Amino acid sequence: MKKIQLTIDAGGKAHARREGTVFIAAATEIDPDKNPMTIDMAYTEGDPKGRTALGIYKIEDDVLTICRAAPGKARPSEFSSQPGSGHTLMTYRREKSR
Repeated sequence: MKKIQLTIDAGGKAHARREGTVFIAAATEIDPDKNPMTIDMAYTEGDPKGRTALGIYKIEDDVLTICRAAPGKARPSEFSSQPGSGHTLMTYRREKSR
């Protein structure tokens, strides 16, 4: 999944695109005061539509890292995705402005 583009607008609406087509969308809610910072994703489009996934995130320079649990599972406590954990670890690099 190296060619996924994630866009999160100022209102917290997230869209994941593959080759320009949205395949997952979610309303996100973050808590930057928690350690690690938390993100909840209430899916509005795609296979997980109507379900919520709990995650954690960090931003370092131009890289956003999210580790999330499968919908309905407990929030991860660290940035790792071991086989069978149900966690997904994702990193996104900010595109430079043109």
